[in-house]
Amino acid sequence: MKALVQDRYGPPLEVLRFADVAEPTLGPTDVLVDVEAVGINAADWHITTGEPRLARVALGLRRPTRRIPGSDVAGRVGAVGTAVSAFAPGDPVVGIVQGGALAERVAVPVERLVARPPDVDAVTAASIPLASTTALHAIRYVAQVSTGQRVLVTGASGGVGSAAVQLATAAGAHVTGVCRTENVDLVRSLGAAAVIDRTREPVPGDGPYDVIVHVAGHLRLRDLRRALTSTGTLVSVTGDGGPWGGPIPLMLAMRLGDLVTSQRLRTVVAPERAEDVRTLLDAHAEGALTPPIDRTYALAEGAAAIDHVWRGRTLGKVVVTV
Repeated sequence: MKALVQDRYGPPLEVLRFADVAEPTLGPTDVLVDVEAVGINAADWHITTGEPRLARVALGLRRPTRRIPGSDVAGRVGAVGTAVSAFAPGDPVVGIVQGGALAERVAVPVERLVARPPDVDAVTAASIPLASTTALHAIRYVAQVSTGQRVLVTGASGGVGSAAVQLATAAGAHVTGVCRTENVDLVRSLGAAAVIDRTREPVPGDGPYDVIVHVAGHLRLRDLRRALTSTGTLVSVTGDGGPWGGPIPLMLAMRLGDLVTSQRLRTVVAPERAEDVRTLLDAHAEGALTPPIDRTYALAEGAAAIDHVWRGRTLGKVVVTV
């Protein structure tokens, strides 16, 4: 079968190649998914480039141990393991895998899949899992956003940010989104009551906010805290350098700050739970979540898709179709 493969770390267009690979092995509790669409996330370019380098402890010190990237997958069941009764061949499904999705077929543990409603197309389904579950945990479970609260979302036009704006709005909050000039109209269309054009206006802007969800932008922790109420919550889902120098210094700064202030300072790492994907599909059915699609690429163009996300100009989600 065909797949996107990497044997070394580096820029996506240099290290990813479209090649023939062996068919996946199906275990007794696995489901073979005929892939229809794959959502691309920041995690994919981190894995491709091996950056930050500390991540290579888990990814492979000298070369990636998982040669095929991709985690957000939508498709149809091709076959099931001997111990699987929840799905049958032909069933539409969506889920999160730990690599291997950017291929014609992928073996997925059954507990990582949920049924895809017949009226949800594969591209929409593939755009939901990792980014939207991150936003779900930030908004609903960590910050516990409620009606009437003032919420600021940085990076509001990206995959996580666009979902956070929609979920916070659905919870009844007054949402302010932060984005570039060309994305202002999109962020407003997602439900934001106010938008800060970060190229023209100061960020974090007018506070105080009850909740800040920090997704993107090189903002200092002290500036974000100043924009919070005295008992407000700051949730960070970014670890891409910035003033903190990377994810570990950021997590340490947040943890230490949380000990000495009445404000709640939290970091969120995207969980990979099928139940969250099911919750988000329900939100989509209710009209509370519709991921904006930046563009789609064919599987043979997968390197360009990851490169596009790597360059940080994504408007909503990028999806690879198979």
